[in-house]
Amino acid sequence: MAEIKYGALILFWVCGWHLAGLMEYAPYTSLWYLPGGLSMAAFIVLGSRAIAPILIASILVNRDVFALLEGQVDTAAITVGLLFGLVHTCAYAIGGAFARVSFSRLGSGEFPRRLIIMLVAFALGSFLAALGGMSTLLFTSSTVMVTAIEGLLAWWLGDMIGCLVISPLAIALFSRFWPQYNPPFQAFSRIDHQERSHLLRFVAKVWLVVGFAAAVMLLNWLSTSANVAYFMFFVGIPLTWVIYTEHPLRGALALLVLSLIMVAGIQLLELHNEAVIYQFALCLTAINCYLAMAVPRLMQQNQLLSEVTMTDTLTGISSQAYFVNVVSTLQQQQPNNQHSLLILSIDNIATINATYGRALGDHVLIAIANALRQSIAKGTVLARADNEAFLIFLTNTDKTQAKAKIPWFKRSLPEISHDGFVVPLRSSFSVHTVDSQQSISQLLVTASPTSKSHGTH
Repeated sequence: MAEIKYGALILFWVCGWHLAGLMEYAPYTSLWYLPGGLSMAAFIVLGSRAIAPILIASILVNRDVFALLEGQVDTAAITVGLLFGLVHTCAYAIGGAFARVSFSRLGSGEFPRRLIIMLVAFALGSFLAALGGMSTLLFTSSTVMVTAIEGLLAWWLGDMIGCLVISPLAIALFSRFWPQYNPPFQAFSRIDHQERSHLLRFVAKVWLVVGFAAAVMLLNWLSTSANVAYFMFFVGIPLTWVIYTEHPLRGALALLVLSLIMVAGIQLLELHNEAVIYQFALCLTAINCYLAMAVPRLMQQNQLLSEVTMTDTLTGISSQAYFVNVVSTLQQQQPNNQHSLLILSIDNIATINATYGRALGDHVLIAIANALRQSIAKGTVLARADNEAFLIFLTNTDKTQAKAKIPWFKRSLPEISHDGFVVPLRSSFSVHTVDSQQSISQLLVTASPTSKSHGTH
């Protein structure tokens, strides 16, 4: 079964190489190089296991290999073909290894950083492939139709666009065939993504992107000015909308459709003189769209961080940070009003933890939080302090009124049963005046239970 999968990868790569020939607009240069994207995806998913199939595939596309089978030996041509295959394989193996090692060092929620790593891996692998390929071409050929710098830049740009367009989709495909070989990438692919919208809505968005690109190329063909091609850079606006509102794989699919439209338009309308402009537009648009994928994920992470910061994870009530934020706002809105702060302490919680176990101690705190939440009046702010205490903010309540509420709060505390008997709770309250003259943060630091009502519940 494994041999069949690797054989399919080789066949897939060879077919991609022949399709890449349709995208050439100048010698040695393609609008985007499909095999580069396949190689990068294979090395990210399979690691070193991709060396043999990619090397074999890159050698098989050399026509002189088949001539060797027919008895026609051209040692120089075969050597050049082997060099090209070896350079291509090594370049993308380095790029893939960089991505895998970097992925393995990140946590499962590091989606934006993983995107950056992927872009760097794409740039690294495609640059090494272009550098090695151009160097091989210069050293083995007496007739090179472009300068070294021009050839290197065109080669690099074509290979990198191939990675940007093909690699994410190919990674998703290869991950299904070899799920056991890509643990660093699984955390990236399984992160919480934007939900998929209705298929027809997604198709309509893609048609908008395609229509814009087609209109620019048509105007470029009708116009006598080549500057019209620069309007293709604005295709990133509707495409970013697709990326922002759709699942990342759908965004990658939209990018693939756009790139195919560009290839078809350049070939059919013979816009080869402006092909480099379209290449740069596609490359920058793709990079910006991948970066845009991180925006919804950053918003989700910020929302989760805010919820964790503002909510006590054990009891589910507000945290001290949220309490300080709310009370500070009330102090600013009502500078002339007087409020009160009750601090409820469970004095024997440490004893409960030591005697009955931490699980029962947590159960006690959760039960008290639930009881207080159900008993407090509207407008009262309840929170758990950074220690084991509970904070109760009573708006428009002076110190005398707050003290009068202490017995009522005591009666609200629950009875905790354990092994057939009631766990004794020793609680204490301290009352503090809250006004605009002192910040609530400072009050919490300096508050001491000088006015306490003690008792056993």
